[in-house]
Amino acid sequence: MRLAELAGARLIDSTGRDVATVHDLRLSQDGPVHEATARAAYRVRGLVVGPGHVGLHMGYGGREVAGPALLSGPLGRLAKRARLVDWSLIEELSPGRVRISCAYDDLPSAGEPGERAT
Repeated sequence: MRLAELAGARLIDSTGRDVATVHDLRLSQDGPVHEATARAAYRVRGLVVGPGHVGLHMGYGGREVAGPALLSGPLGRLAKRARLVDWSLIEELSPGRVRISCAYDDLPSAGEPGERAT
């Protein structure tokens, strides 16, 4: 499966509910070092699911949201509702569907590492 095929996939939680859409990936550059580039490869760390992906792309996911009030308020609230699915929680990947081993409500916020979404 190509990573691009995950975008738009439906997320099914451990209760069997269809709960969210996959919007983005979180990557870490901590894989094996490539000889040609002398840089570490990227590894998929997790999936960003739920609402708020536009706000996260624009930097509105942090604790201190700066910017025009007309944007920072709504985009900041939406970004905080987006959740992060750690790659270790994924039980099944198939075209258009990702099944995870926990309830959607137990996933942390995608805006701040370790922050629970509210």
